Amino acid sequence: MATRADAAEKRVKIDPENRPTPEPTQAEYREMEEDAVAKIMKQKKVRVRLYQVPKDSSDQPWPDVPVAINGYVWVIQRGETVEIPQSVADILEEAGHI
Repeated sequence: MATRADAAEKRVKIDPENRPTPEPTQAEYREMEEDAVAKIMKQKKVRVRLYQVPKDSSDQPWPDVPVAINGYVWVIQRGETVEIPQSVADILEEAGHI
């Protein structure tokens, strides 16, 4: 019977000579980031509007909401209807903002 360790070993590529994996270069990191952002920007866009404290309220206005994915940051303005990628909307929903 296979154990969890056996299953994990099959998923992980193991170097038989136990050599360390080379660290990616700055250019490779930049390329990975650009690829990730490009994939996010190709997603279906959704329109959202975050709640804003009414102007006649004695409460302080709430700040805009930052959402970061793989180093790319969207700052979502409260009280404005904005179009954002679906994954950004998913994060806002999970956080209870929409």
